[in-house]
Amino acid sequence: MSGAHRDLLTRAFILRKTPFKDSSFILECFSEKAGKISVIAKGIRRENNKDSGMIELLNDLEIRLTGKPESPWYILKSVNLIKSYFQEIDLNTNILMQSALETYRQLEIPREEASALYDLTIRYFDTLISTSHNGIAIFWRFLLRILRIFGIEFDLQLCVICGKSENTPAAFYPSGNGFLCSYCHQQQSGSLSIPIMPETADLLVKMKNIGNYLQEMIISPATIQEINQILFLHFSEHLHTGFHLKSLEYYRP
Repeated sequence: MSGAHRDLLTRAFILRKTPFKDSSFILECFSEKAGKISVIAKGIRRENNKDSGMIELLNDLEIRLTGKPESPWYILKSVNLIKSYFQEIDLNTNILMQSALETYRQLEIPREEASALYDLTIRYFDTLISTSHNGIAIFWRFLLRILRIFGIEFDLQLCVICGKSENTPAAFYPSGNGFLCSYCHQQQSGSLSIPIMPETADLLVKMKNIGNYLQEMIISPATIQEINQILFLHFSEHLHTGFHLKSLEYYRP
């Protein structure tokens, strides 16, 4: 804060950009220091603007902002490129990175959690770049770590009804925010529990140490669909709105 303005220097990813007037953009950004913020980038679309090429998704940026204390909007003063994640990645990796940004577009990000989430995102992107196989599993781990930061994670092996730890879960129980063992699943027949395939259950159990299994695993499209559904339902239960990632529709195992 300086004088009658609030100044901010922070790293940020652009989540969405919308043309504004003849030469500007309205940016929705995920910032390291302030969470999600709205920024007006004045004149950034002019052909002679040296910063125009930096205003792209998947660019890790350092942005300098200013704004009036009474306004929720910031004005972009300058931008520096720290790293572009768009270069030299394949289509699936691009999709999985875009899915992370799409996730943040649907979340309210508390200012106090912004730094931890930003660090998580950088580590996730760097891990994806070095992963040649089964990147979707790295994305699932990323979502699970977001849940942990928000305090809404679920135990992948603990039955939410009887409290016993199972080697593999038998069903997902959305209203209970967790999984059921085979016995409780049988007792809950006709309920809103969702049976899961053995392949899905085995993969969920391995999720915390998924990096040890990436090269040897073969993940079927059915399992991808099932785990996506579980995670989307869990996010939806806590966001009280439908959570969906359109980007993932283009992922091909």
